[in-house]
Amino acid sequence: MNSLVNEALQITKELGDVIFIGALATYMHTKNARDSRDIDFVVENSISDEELISKNYHKSTTGKQPWFTPRGFKIDIYTRGIPGVSFDKIIENSKKFAIKNKKEIRVLGLESLIIAKHKAARDQDIEDLKNIAMHRLNQIDWNVVQEITNDEFMTKQIKTDIKFLSK
Repeated sequence: MNSLVNEALQITKELGDVIFIGALATYMHTKNARDSRDIDFVVENSISDEELISKNYHKSTTGKQPWFTPRGFKIDIYTRGIPGVSFDKIIENSKKFAIKNKKEIRVLGLESLIIAKHKAARDQDIEDLKNIAMHRLNQIDWNVVQEITNDEFMTKQIKTDIKFLSK
């Protein structure tokens, strides 16, 4: 995972204040990694293809979001909300993590991450939720989950599922 964290530092240096989501965000919150081949992030301001190319990012000929960093890491760039979490809540609840030499990266907030992973419910998302449940169960602010989902039933379901996964 260190290679992904180092790449996140480079992306932040090159593209500015981006918010990392997915496996990298899970790792930053839990310090427990799963294998991942790409880096997902949200940008507050759109980045044009020309700007990415000028910074030596390049397109692949295949894939739904076919971008690679100058160092060859596949990236998925999001410019709006993610499943279950509005763009405003992504920005509002993001968290900065210090890495080394006083550098930092910004990642999706814990509660937003839980909601997005719960909504997606792919195998890797369930694995990430289990990881979060085992390492951060007592730090989850369920009021923030409720605020983001704006759905009492959904919040209760997520809480039940996370508690189940913590065992």
